[in-house]
Amino acid sequence: MELIFVVLIGLVIGLIVRYAVPGRQTYGFGVQLALGAAASAAVWVLLTVAGMKWDGFWIWAITIAATIVACVLYAVIVPRRRTLRTEQRYHELLRAAV
Repeated sequence: MELIFVVLIGLVIGLIVRYAVPGRQTYGFGVQLALGAAASAAVWVLLTVAGMKWDGFWIWAITIAATIVACVLYAVIVPRRRTLRTEQRYHELLRAAV
């Protein structure tokens, strides 16, 4: 049951980060939400397997913090890389046209 809550929290974190960090026009709407859900579920399961209890404070804190970090890193890195790659490709095409 808690895994459902964790996934929903991950979706909400992904949605908040999508609109809080600029550059969202470089990737699709569902990508950030899916990343938040997947990251939170993966961290939760890993911590549960590691022996943390589902009703403890630290499992929730670590899961939420890791989800925020994953979503923010994605929202910062992907737009920069895509913009850089687009500019590089544009210059390659300009050189080829000349």
